Amino acid sequence: MRNFIFGILAILLLHCGLKDPYQGGGSVSTADVLNFAENLEKATNTRDSEAFNAAIDWNYLTGQAVKDVDASALFKSQLKKGMLRSIDSFAKEIIGVVDNGGSYQFLNEIEREGNSCALFRMLPAGGGINYHAWQLKKDGKGQVMATDCFVYAAGQSFSSLLNQMITTMVAQEPSLLEKLGGEKSKTLETAKSMQQIKSLRDSGKYQEAYDLLRALPPEIRKTRGVMAMGLAISANLDEETYRKEVETFVETFGEDSDLELMMIDHYFNRDDFKGLLGCLDRLDSSVGGDPFLNSIRFTAYRQLEDYAGADQAGRRYVQFFPKDQDFYLAMLTHAAENAKHEDTAYWLSELTDRFEYDLDQVPNNALFATFVKTPEYRNLRELYPLTEGNP
Repeated sequence: MRNFIFGILAILLLHCGLKDPYQGGGSVSTADVLNFAENLEKATNTRDSEAFNAAIDWNYLTGQAVKDVDASALFKSQLKKGMLRSIDSFAKEIIGVVDNGGSYQFLNEIEREGNSCALFRMLPAGGGINYHAWQLKKDGKGQVMATDCFVYAAGQSFSSLLNQMITTMVAQEPSLLEKLGGEKSKTLETAKSMQQIKSLRDSGKYQEAYDLLRALPPEIRKTRGVMAMGLAISANLDEETYRKEVETFVETFGEDSDLELMMIDHYFNRDDFKGLLGCLDRLDSSVGGDPFLNSIRFTAYRQLEDYAGADQAGRRYVQFFPKDQDFYLAMLTHAAENAKHEDTAYWLSELTDRFEYDLDQVPNNALFATFVKTPEYRNLRELYPLTEGNP
């Protein structure tokens, strides 16, 4: 889906080289997961990025990202400076989603790779969806912290994404002899470009950000994290550019079973709605169940002209999102277009009770030309008398 987060990918890291503080810390309980989730939600809703970051062990996460990286002390020092400048960016990205009318909510406790995780769902106001599975560990003092995060929009964990980025940068570093000859550090140049890309994106200059991203060195441009950035930015450009970014991403990483969220747009682009339904089932299972996905199922079944499937998915969705007036209108349209008169009456009554829908407009709307001649409509009028002068 669109608007995939990528601010964290600009963080450059230093391996702390300390003993694992979570070794022998004990198992994480359901109560621990719920307590973590409550604190993270509170930090997000109160716009407290400091409290948000306090729940995450960034030192441990960054250590995991660079533990296998062979780099000089100077290189690591440069990485540390980048980290200190950027560590707050991810929390601000999420808080920004909430500030703009979106949501970031705890959904389920799940297990990934043997670790207890708090699964959060992100719904930006402009559309799209993402999930974060925060991996939780308990240290020797009994404190539970997030030590990594699986980002469904990228199909990879933070530490893996950052490790790939850093490893690629290290491979590009000039040798000592080349540096003496005046060659600049490609790592610092790339880091600077990525910060510029983020700044341009944040200021709404999407085309400039996209052009700068496309100008990155090919080795960097083809990493999974940077390709996810390209998707996030291109979602704000024309449909064709976004479609090409989706297809390129899927062609590159499509064999990965962790890419179900990304595959949603892939199936949409190809009008493969049966494939989309299978993809949604797999994603639903991966996140421990999410009723929001029924809104996408509804669209898929509509495209397949499967009235019953769409109706069932839609009813499941509104059970959990009863304030979504636009979706109620979609259900009404679905029923009326298929001449399901009993369902049409039901959705009209729901809209009237919940949102004060104006029933006076029904007789003059071509969508209801057949419905107004039915017993179901007459029964509806008895329950909700129309204004005098309307048939």
